[in-house]
Order: sequence, then structure tokens, then C-alpha cells
Amino acid sequence: MTSKGRSSPWAVGVLLWGVASCGDGGTGPQTPPSPTIDGVQDLEEWNGATVIPIGGELITGKGPSTLMVTTDGTDLYIALEIQDQAQAEDALLVRFDNDNDNIHTDGDDWVTLSPPGDFSDGNFSGLISSYVGDLAAHGSGSVGQVGGTAFFEISHPLDSGDPDDIALDVGDTVGLCLQYFDGGSGTSGQPAGCVLASNQQANYMDVTIRLP
Repeated sequence: MTSKGRSSPWAVGVLLWGVASCGDGGTGPQTPPSPTIDGVQDLEEWNGATVIPIGGELITGKGPSTLMVTTDGTDLYIALEIQDQAQAEDALLVRFDNDNDNIHTDGDDWVTLSPPGDFSDGNFSGLISSYVGDLAAHGSGSVGQVGGTAFFEISHPLDSGDPDDIALDVGDTVGLCLQYFDGGSGTSGQPAGCVLASNQQANYMDVTIRLP
């Protein structure tokens, strides 16, 4: 899970991050309280999170957007604030590069969330070049709406003990790709270029687990 031969120029608050092809980064510690996964953007809960503005529109007509990532040492918390009217057919998908080798390989973890709180957990199957759901989902998610802004909020264990999930400890780095589906169609990703066919994943953000 550690970074392999990359520089570390990025420092955003207490959570560092970078695009895998051009830098290394990480996640910052979460100061109490940890986020409550209820779709409500509580500024106190997300105090200390790395805030990653997403330039332009994530999908045509949907944006601007902001990605937030933090950890309390037990769970990884990911949130997306997006200018959109969230519908049941919308979805936030987060893909992980479990071993941070920038290669999409069998067993790589993913989580997905659709409004108002349809959370699922799965992994990439190289046998069928697609994703399969885990028998048990580890984590939770919720989506809230305030005016024209939707807030997707996810928690996922750093190490659930499930061999199909990420298994991270302090100091480890994992690749991350965010995708957003609008109405079940149309998708765009962060970082740019990370959305390819499911068996051709590339260009991840690096997220390093860091505590005080």
C-alpha cells in the first residue's frame, strides 16, 4: 500500500494528496467528532479534512464540486459536494488501487452510493473484467440535499478484515478514483483520465493515511 518512487509535493491542510502520475499525497487526521454518515454537511465533523476542489463541471451541467477526505484511524471518510439535484439513479463510485501500483488488478476494492442511502461494497474481478458485489458491505453512506446542492457522504473501514477490501494502516498509501453518474448515464472522474473501461483503470489520486 505504500507509494513507489514518487515525489511528495502536495500538502493541503492536514490531508496530503496528489495525482498518482505526478505526485504523492495522503489523508489527514480527523479531529473529533468523526463524521456522522447522515448526508448532512456538518463543518465541525469535517474539520481537518483535505478539501479538493474539482475544477469545472464533474459532468456537463453538474458542478462545481468539492471532494473531501479524512480518517479517524479506523475508517476512511469520503464526501462529495456537487451542484445537482440528487436522484435515485445518480451514483458516486469510488475505486481503490489497493496495492497502489497504478494498475487495475483483480480484487481491487470499490464502494458506491446512490440517494438517499443505497450503499454497496465490492471488488474488481479480473476473470470477467468487471465488478462484483461483496457478500457483506463494509461501510455506510447517505445523501442529503440542500437547495441545488447534493452531499454524498461515505465511510469505509481502513481494514475490515475482508480480503476483498482495502487493508490500510497509518503510513500506507492507496490510489483513489472518483466517478459520478448522473441519472444512470454520463460519467466523469477525478482525477481527469481515471475513468476508463473497468479493466483499464489508470491515473489515481494518492491518499496516505496520517494521524497526529
